[in-house]
Amino acid sequence: MLLIAWAGFQAIIFVSMAVRLLRVPVWPVRMQATDGGAAPDLTADQSALLEELRELGFEPAWHGRQIAGAHAWPAAVLRHADGLTFASVTFNPNALTGYTVVMCGIAADGQVLSTTNRLGWFTQGCAPEPRQADAYADNPAQHLDAHRARLAQAVPVDADRAVALILRGMEESHARMRAAGSLRIAHGPDQPDHLTFIAAARCALGFMRVRRRLTRPYACAATAPAHRRAFFIACFAELERQEADKAARPNLKTGLLFVSMAAALLLWTWAFDWRQAVALVLILLIHECGHALAMRAFGWKDLTMFFIPFIGAIVTGRPRPTTTWQQAVVLLAGPLPGLLAGIAMLFLLPASQGFWTTVATMAVFVNLFNLLPVTPLDGGRLVEAALFSRWPRARVAFFIGSVAAFLALALWLESKPVLIITLFLVISLPGQLRMARLQAAWLDEVEPAAQVGHLYDAATRSGRVPALAALMMLIRNVIQLQHVRRPRLAESLASIALLVLVWAGSGYALTQTVFADRPKTVADARSPAQRAFDRIWDGAEFDEPGGDDAPRQRLEEAARALPPDDPRHVDLQVWLAQRREGGMPREEVERLLQGGLDGRAWKRSDMLREHLDGITYPALLLPPAERATRLREALAWAEGIAPALLAPTIDTRLRLAEAIDEAGDPGKAETMLGELRTRAAGADDCRCELSRVIRAQAWFHLHHGNAVRAIALLEDAPTAGEMRAPGGRLALDYGWALLAAGRHDAAVEQMRIATRTRRADGAEPAKLRQALDLAHVLRTVQRDDEARRLVEQQRPWECAYARSIEAPAFASAPWEQTRDRARNETARALCPPLAMSAAGR
Repeated sequence: MLLIAWAGFQAIIFVSMAVRLLRVPVWPVRMQATDGGAAPDLTADQSALLEELRELGFEPAWHGRQIAGAHAWPAAVLRHADGLTFASVTFNPNALTGYTVVMCGIAADGQVLSTTNRLGWFTQGCAPEPRQADAYADNPAQHLDAHRARLAQAVPVDADRAVALILRGMEESHARMRAAGSLRIAHGPDQPDHLTFIAAARCALGFMRVRRRLTRPYACAATAPAHRRAFFIACFAELERQEADKAARPNLKTGLLFVSMAAALLLWTWAFDWRQAVALVLILLIHECGHALAMRAFGWKDLTMFFIPFIGAIVTGRPRPTTTWQQAVVLLAGPLPGLLAGIAMLFLLPASQGFWTTVATMAVFVNLFNLLPVTPLDGGRLVEAALFSRWPRARVAFFIGSVAAFLALALWLESKPVLIITLFLVISLPGQLRMARLQAAWLDEVEPAAQVGHLYDAATRSGRVPALAALMMLIRNVIQLQHVRRPRLAESLASIALLVLVWAGSGYALTQTVFADRPKTVADARSPAQRAFDRIWDGAEFDEPGGDDAPRQRLEEAARALPPDDPRHVDLQVWLAQRREGGMPREEVERLLQGGLDGRAWKRSDMLREHLDGITYPALLLPPAERATRLREALAWAEGIAPALLAPTIDTRLRLAEAIDEAGDPGKAETMLGELRTRAAGADDCRCELSRVIRAQAWFHLHHGNAVRAIALLEDAPTAGEMRAPGGRLALDYGWALLAAGRHDAAVEQMRIATRTRRADGAEPAKLRQALDLAHVLRTVQRDDEARRLVEQQRPWECAYARSIEAPAFASAPWEQTRDRARNETARALCPPLAMSAAGR
């Protein structure tokens, strides 16, 4: 699960970077010299960088500016004393790379040999060039050394010619990107181009490969302590400008929404059921649309909505200054529509509408979960805005309490996804502490640039200077938090009162619907004729064939008063057919199945299952080859008469695979199990049978001495979550697999989980389930006294059965004879004499 979480986190970073790159405008570049070639006015940090390059042996050869769209930055080209090396500098600040410096040389054919620094992931992703490299250096000196290693291809060139070639190369970069097919060309001459999807994906992948290198601090004169503050303010202003210049690209946002929605739908379908997955996606979509509509109404810009599989969905945007009541509306606009719709459905739908009742219940609980008063859920953010925005340190305490609540919830639900969310919250805790310190230092009525400088001073006052990129994100988050004005007392009280009212109303609605005794409503809906038939049916259903004829007469008389389309007629036909001499004939089963109607008590699947069981279990006493033939014939008949019903045939199919294995063809049996698992996972009527197939696969591998494969199969199955469920059969099978693999300590721990049941009141159960399984594991690890005490305390009912005689063939589930033999042996060794004498009687 941790590996899946890590992969999901990496995927989020990749997609976020790709989407960000797709929205960055790409303008043609023009290099314009200053009047008379004079040096432009530079800031102190920019001048410090030029001075550092001079100390490395460079002298200015050209001064000007780089123009891209409506923006321009000072630029320069410098020549090194060796006559081979040049450096182009663009004073466009970047927290990861400092000011952009590219070391250059000129090859004999006039081509520019360039060595960028920390930009190769982008330049090579957009327009790959063999004569371009990247140093990924931590300072200008390392950058120069990396470039000098490539000087064997360079030749001395006149400074003016070199400058002209370098400037031309910079101006032609846009054309090279177009030629490489990396740009989506704009429709008008005054519009910027944008990266194509493929180019953005290449660049994002390149970024992922070098991300660790980029996190190392870049040290140059501009980022030295004397100039670091000014450089940081310039970087922050440039970042804000880039955010403002990002293209809206609504088609991109729509594509992101639908692609992420499809990914979430596929993964949730794999984990649950396709209908539940569709319902969950629609519930989350309605939730986020509510947030988005409220955000747009209050002037938020640049809204983007997307799904995060196994986590949920999110809508982001750039907020404008809002009041606390507006923030409350934004937060409640997400969960309230789905919550109210779900409650309305629970009240209006009859209890017999099982699937839609499930959807309504999902809508209520998903949105109620989101209203829990813990960060980062909507309810927690509402409490935070209403109560803690004035006191940053109290907000941190609330965040720590939220982490503890999430941890308790994860342990109570035994939910790995919630535990992973908790882990991410713990990792973000240091950032929350730093944000609290900066919030406490916030100055009201201050210009943005001065505010950024003041927050920079507050963040670096301790002497520990964080990475510039991380500090920029931290200060941006603080500024966004301050967009919500501090609440008035009335706003705080109203927000909390509204949250309490929603919870109280939802609780009342749930007590009247989900937790109410609703079957009475369904029973009361029966007509008098139906109630009369059901009273007779309840007394006659289990009468032995060949007995008193009075129940049949009473049922037939009651059935005559029923409407012709009442499903109870089917129940009566089944009941009459079962009481014929020799049982229910196949012809009668065929007639009922072909009729296509379910009874009230007897569904078509029940009829087919009972008929197949009547063939399957007697066949278990036959030799394997003859048994396989008999079962194949039964399944061929079932496929012909009811091809859509897979669930009733699962047990017969498992027994057929077992017979083929016993007949000497384990490869074919394993293939059959794999095919059956695929069908069971995809069949609408068979999801509940999937765990039976997976269990049979595991026991097949255990039967053939391959415990490692059995463990891997159980751990990787979509039902893996059931392995930690107290009292579950998959949990029991997992314990046997661990024991067979020699992992004895893990087997004991797992078997303790598997043999316990979870009581509704949370108390420890008085009786264990499958106590002989745990006793056998304890005996295997030489803990005989503990095993004996366990059996004496529990006095499992299996003792009487297990110590009496060897179980018949059909008593064991497919391939579980080894388990039954081990339990019998344990029973004979440990069960009290009373159980043995009772069995003898």
